[in-house]
Amino acid sequence: MSDLTILRDSLVAHSGPRLAEMLIDPLLMEVRTYGLHLQTLDIRQHARVHAAAVAEISAWQSAKPAQSLALPPALTEQTAEVLDTFRTIAELKQSYSPESIRQYVISGATSAEDVLHVLWLARLGGVRVEATPPGANGQDADPGLQPVPLFESIEDLQNAPAIMRKLWTSEAYAPLLKSWNRHQEVMLGYSDSNKDGGMITSTWEIYKAHRALHEVARECNVTLRLFHGRGGTVGRGGGPTHRAIFAQPMDSFSGELRITEQGEVLNWKYFRCHPRRTQSGADDCRESRCARPPRCRVAT
Repeated sequence: MSDLTILRDSLVAHSGPRLAEMLIDPLLMEVRTYGLHLQTLDIRQHARVHAAAVAEISAWQSAKPAQSLALPPALTEQTAEVLDTFRTIAELKQSYSPESIRQYVISGATSAEDVLHVLWLARLGGVRVEATPPGANGQDADPGLQPVPLFESIEDLQNAPAIMRKLWTSEAYAPLLKSWNRHQEVMLGYSDSNKDGGMITSTWEIYKAHRALHEVARECNVTLRLFHGRGGTVGRGGGPTHRAIFAQPMDSFSGELRITEQGEVLNWKYFRCHPRRTQSGADDCRESRCARPPRCRVAT
């Protein structure tokens, strides 16, 4: 952004204001809108994998006999992959825009310790988890890496408010929460809760968890953004997005939310075919990828 501003100011100062308005101003607006990375990438792994990695790494020190020299055993492939993932995250955030990776989703979260495991492993991998402001040497601001617990089963949805209260009131977590401007994202799982308790129970428990999480967030002075892991089909929490937004509990909406868009519905919702006009005047689509042949009117 600063380099583009210098370029624009230089053009204006050297009799090129029209070039600045035509070429640089649109680019500046795009950078202000979505940075130089366009989109962000979420990383996701199951809480059981993190717990196993932490246990494996910590076991060597606790099992080492006193007054003896011993090498730690080789890491298992699973644990090595977890650490390599965090090293890659650190490398990407240093090489490219730090804002390109901001969230780390923890599947199957059941406790506050699941969040702390991710923070510990991230630091082992060289990831700066707390947010940092822009540096004096022109270094970009880094939003850090926020763990996003995903509550999937009926039991976990019921326990989610108590788990987040424990985390948000923890002294260990407080500095990180402060660096993130007391913003926190939490994900609610539709598909697995549907498998666990059925469609009606899943919908009702998600509704209650949504409302209770916002109540706890207000008590803890946290701005909460819920990430709804909706599936494509109705049985996995799918359906019209606008109705899902209107169905949010009263007084439980902070102005922003995230919703997954499953691959199974991308073709149906976003593929734009080019129907041809037949002699009878009807639009006839023969595109094999079109979700609605033969009378497709997506492009009209």
